[in-house]
Amino acid sequence: MWAIEQQRSNKMKPKVILAGACILLILGTLFLAIRGGLRSRAQDPEAQILGQAKSSDSKHDSPPVERPKTTHDIPEQMPSPGVFQQPRGIGVAPDGSVFVADFRHFRIQHLSSSLQPLGIIANTWQGNAEGQLNDPCDVAIAEDGTLYVADTMNGRIQKFGQQGQFMGMWSGLFAPRGLALSRDGRRLYVAETGYSRIIVYSPEGEELNRWGGEGEALGELSQPVGIRVDSKGNIWVAERGNARLQVFDENGQSHYILEIQPWQEDCPNAEPYFDLTPEDDIVLSAPSLNQILKYSKDGRLLAKAKEAGGVPFARPSGVACLSDGNVVVSDTWNHRVVLVGPKDFLPE
Repeated sequence: MWAIEQQRSNKMKPKVILAGACILLILGTLFLAIRGGLRSRAQDPEAQILGQAKSSDSKHDSPPVERPKTTHDIPEQMPSPGVFQQPRGIGVAPDGSVFVADFRHFRIQHLSSSLQPLGIIANTWQGNAEGQLNDPCDVAIAEDGTLYVADTMNGRIQKFGQQGQFMGMWSGLFAPRGLALSRDGRRLYVAETGYSRIIVYSPEGEELNRWGGEGEALGELSQPVGIRVDSKGNIWVAERGNARLQVFDENGQSHYILEIQPWQEDCPNAEPYFDLTPEDDIVLSAPSLNQILKYSKDGRLLAKAKEAGGVPFARPSGVACLSDGNVVVSDTWNHRVVLVGPKDFLPE
């Protein structure tokens, strides 16, 4: 009996060994596949941009900001003028009209100072061809009416004429979210959020200067978003990562830091913007508080607004001060652009 069982056992051994070898082979293949998949993902250009992008200048390298997803429910036809989807940055033209980055409609809307629709720039679907936009975040307007648009998810700046005609572009940026022109219009300041730096261009797109880089020290930046130029030509920068405003001269030398406590609150994907009054007081959005706040230039909280038209703000972002004392606000999660008057602000 024992001999028969031994014979059966001997016959089964090759099958057991073969089965074990197959299991090891499968496990090994899975292991290599996982390693290969990770290696391929690291080598994939898009994955590198999303998680491990590097600057051409290591001096300014910094961990990039995670890009928001850009998969949207696209309507069957282009929305009407005056209809917004998560509006962002706002620019004021010399004639007092305003241009708004209509973020999730991939276009720029032109409105009167009373917010009546006047026209649309780049009224096409999301894309990366000339004149098309992908989640634009900000706009700046020159004295002659030329528009500069932060084409954020395409990583470039686009330039349009007064009638909306495409005039040119320059690329190679990582998630630019803020734009401002110098007082003489000869320099365009770009807040490149992904690399935590400011890049200065001529109106034709020639790079003139750059400064910043990830950090907390004076002169360093962390996730800059909003940017403005004051009455003396200084450049103010809103830092999401450091929850502060930092002031630079036109050569990029930092002179002043103003901590903004509401920006310290945890608020995923919040994009703080601000504007300066003629007296260089500060009006800024506080997305985590759903408020618009007014500060003096030395950092004293002067007033706050919590609603417009009886509707509370929901993650406000873009802010622009008009000459009549009104403030234009992108009430982002309410998908609207509103006017906030002096009486809407409650004094502190």
